Amino acid sequence: MKTKLPGKNEFFDINKLPAEEGILLFPFSMSKLSNGHSPTQVIKDLQFFSEKKIAFPKVGANFIYADFLYLFSNEKASTLKKKYTEMIWSHSNALKNLIHKNRKLFQIQHAFSFMTWSQLYLLSQDFQRRFDSLKKIYKEDKLFQKYIKEDAQV
Repeated sequence: MKTKLPGKNEFFDINKLPAEEGILLFPFSMSKLSNGHSPTQVIKDLQFFSEKKIAFPKVGANFIYADFLYLFSNEKASTLKKKYTEMIWSHSNALKNLIHKNRKLFQIQHAFSFMTWSQLYLLSQDFQRRFDSLKKIYKEDKLFQKYIKEDAQV
């Protein structure tokens, strides 16, 4: 059975993820770690997916911290590094503890991974080409620009 794919800038909710296995990506904004991306909220989001969207308990999550995206600042690099390292460690440890606490719901403990944005550069074979392609789309698509601007607001 084929499902209709969304068109450009067309979004829809899904009833169930059709795949038996997969990875959910959770990009974390450093400025939202204490509120919208708090460990408690992330667990609520995971529970929502687990109960309503995932057909089989074979889906993991990759949590990505946007550390390099905040280096344009008047603060010293060493200060920023210390600040964001502490934020990432604190957040990831709290999240790991909550995942473990909810281990009956999240049974595949090793299916949760944590990484920083900068690690993605190393894992991608052609990061720059893909990033340039995305920037080109951004320049041409006003609605995409609007969504990026809305998402970047603190």
